[in-house]
Amino acid sequence: TEQVVHSPLVDRFERGLMDRHQFMEGLATLAQLDPGQPLSLYESFYTDIFTPIDGMIEQLRRLQRNRQFGLALLSNTNELHVDLLRRQIPTLFPLFDRLFLSMELGLRKPDASLFELVGRRLGVPPRNIRYWDDLPANVDGARRAGWVVRRFWDHRDLGSVTMI
Repeated sequence: TEQVVHSPLVDRFERGLMDRHQFMEGLATLAQLDPGQPLSLYESFYTDIFTPIDGMIEQLRRLQRNRQFGLALLSNTNELHVDLLRRQIPTLFPLFDRLFLSMELGLRKPDASLFELVGRRLGVPPRNIRYWDDLPANVDGARRAGWVVRRFWDHRDLGSVTMI
């Protein structure tokens, strides 16, 4: 699994440089999967990474109702994961005013140019952007871009959004 997660294959897929079929072919080769099996059989292997975080949707709804600021999602993701999330948690994406998906932008966190691009598209000074992430490298990338950052642990961390 580590071999797959940290492979250039995932980077290319999450930057939108290959489609799901090309990715699954590459994944099958990388993981030495049975080439006689349909590639769709292996999609569940790659997409079975999401565990709902208790309280997260309700916290996001609370933030959405608080119209002191906009709510955007910045995610390293790909078409397989987006399709899965739209099916499993159909209320998730509509909670955000803006979606910034790596597969559409051609860049991935923690690349500083991604944070700069998102900041320009949001049209607000970096110091006015509040950013939460669970990965230290992503937090550091956003901080280097001038964003106000916080390491994310669970849904309770979102409760402090208005206190920053």
